[in-house]
Amino acid sequence: GLLYGMGAKSASKKFGIPLKETYKGVEAWHNLYPSFRSAANAYANEARRWRTPDGKDAGSFQYIRLFNGRVRHYQEYSHYPDVIPPYKDAWNVKIQGTAAAVLEQSVINVVRELHDNNVFMPNNLVHDALMAEVLIEALPVVIPIVNRIMVDWTKPNFNPKLEVEAAYSLTSWYNMEEYREA
Repeated sequence: GLLYGMGAKSASKKFGIPLKETYKGVEAWHNLYPSFRSAANAYANEARRWRTPDGKDAGSFQYIRLFNGRVRHYQEYSHYPDVIPPYKDAWNVKIQGTAAAVLEQSVINVVRELHDNNVFMPNNLVHDALMAEVLIEALPVVIPIVNRIMVDWTKPNFNPKLEVEAAYSLTSWYNMEEYREA
């Protein structure tokens, strides 16, 4: 939850842990990963300083620029002028929006490279997960291509690099097994 912007109060309520203990746990986590808090604060400040294309304050609208350059609107409080926008949500949007953009562009690149639709057919994208139909005998060819394209797309921007996990099933999504190269 902390990775996606959950605070101590929400964690306390969700997990039934006393608030005092939750605050201590959150602080301990932030002490272990000090860069997280500074990055989250930087994204909140970026959203807070956002200006419209004509240079005006964006007011109650929250925007953040994803790592691929796309601008994403993530919250609107224009109907509630007295509400202070939750700029902390910028972190969640930056991370999940970027993961979705990486996946979206990666699928486009994989389809371009594997233009034979009898081998690879994407059929579901959810946040950072891709589900595709792949001929079983083509798995040893398709999986490394998907992996290479997803990791290469992010070369200049991410440290550590993204990792790709692959699983497959001959029967259903619920019976997935981790894919391991032979």
